[in-house]
Amino acid sequence: MAISLLQQLRSVVVVDVDSNDSEVSRRHTTAEEKFHDMTSNQALVYNEAIRPENADLVKEAIHYVQSKELGQDPETFKLDVIDAITVLLGKRALPYLSGSIHAQTSPSVAYDTEKTIAHAKKIVAVYSDHGISKERVCIKIPATPESLIACQYLQKIGIQTLATTLFSLPQALAASQAGCKYVAPYFNELRVHWEKPLWKEYSNPATEHPMSAVILSIVASFQEIKSQTLVMPARHIKVAQHFRAISRDDACIDVFGVLIYLIRERVCIKIPATPESLIACQYLQKIGIQTLATTLFSLPQALAASQAGCKYVAPYFNELRVHWEKPLWKEYSNPATEHPMSAVILSIVASFQEIKSQTLVMPASIVTPGEAIALASLNPDHITISGGILDQLAAHPAVDEIKSIECTSDVAPFIGKDYLTNGSQLLREAIAADAEIQRKLKDALEIFGDCERKTKEFLDTVL
Repeated sequence: MAISLLQQLRSVVVVDVDSNDSEVSRRHTTAEEKFHDMTSNQALVYNEAIRPENADLVKEAIHYVQSKELGQDPETFKLDVIDAITVLLGKRALPYLSGSIHAQTSPSVAYDTEKTIAHAKKIVAVYSDHGISKERVCIKIPATPESLIACQYLQKIGIQTLATTLFSLPQALAASQAGCKYVAPYFNELRVHWEKPLWKEYSNPATEHPMSAVILSIVASFQEIKSQTLVMPARHIKVAQHFRAISRDDACIDVFGVLIYLIRERVCIKIPATPESLIACQYLQKIGIQTLATTLFSLPQALAASQAGCKYVAPYFNELRVHWEKPLWKEYSNPATEHPMSAVILSIVASFQEIKSQTLVMPASIVTPGEAIALASLNPDHITISGGILDQLAAHPAVDEIKSIECTSDVAPFIGKDYLTNGSQLLREAIAADAEIQRKLKDALEIFGDCERKTKEFLDTVL
């Protein structure tokens, strides 16, 4: 019997889940094959919280927070309920996971180091209440200068981090310097997932998609500096995009499937990779809470996350908006070489290898299977795949040999800089110098913030 494209992917990378719908993960789990890590963000939590079949779970989350009798103000109470919903949804993933659980810090604190640290520690505490230790948790944190400083601290205190919303090599290098376990470069912007006209199809995503070059540069940079941070692309749209992204034996793919919980040491807190939040990551890692630097679009963000000690960085291949504003998405015949984020991700991987970073690179925001295939050639450590693409991968026959793409960008000017000192000053300057990175980061945080707001509004209807 011919193997599926999903089986072929699993033969070259470890597959993670990226959703709250445990039915997706159940559908693609066998006695021999389980998912590794899971991902999470405000959009995933919101979409599950409003489903009628999850009404009892929402009530359970509310009762859990009420039982703490903390006397919070209404807004804080709702945020605490959202954290509890995240954990309870993840509990359903337990039979299908073998690695860390990811959870993302609030986008509202992405530019505040101390608040990012505080939220990450709060999330870890909720997991602890449910029998899940910080060793099994990874905090996803947007790759802002402030948040990557948070990642650096979090890693030092033992909390694993993943730098997300990552679109550039500087973000990735900063995440590596922060010590992030992963970087998750977004192959596509978030918006392409619901604004379909924003998405652009490429005949060869691995060479034409602009993010392919970014991812290649990240991979090459990480190799050059011997970074321990792993590359985990995300935000895929089509199967072909996935398969050109990874060829390392220890690589992973994040698949749209389930969320949080697991047992003890299996939670990771996602934190936006802002300068302030990366300082929070640094603190959280020091106290044993795993973090992931999210909303990461540049090498400086990634290096800062690595310096913060984040467990992961998650560079965004595409902007979030392309997921629902389809005209924003641009199709490339070869995403691996044409997509602008490919070069960023390649530079992150190369830089992390050069500095021997322990942070793992985990690209995100992929729109098509073609982009997934493209990312498989960029040598990240993980890729985040949605449920729809996972189904397509399972139904699609295997492709020809997946060939790795080497980074051709000069990452030397980025390596050796300390992106987290003086309040992440160098990272702030790197982000300020790139208007496109500023725009993407701002947009991603606004989107996640809007989803968080809508979840609060939903809770108002059930409280």
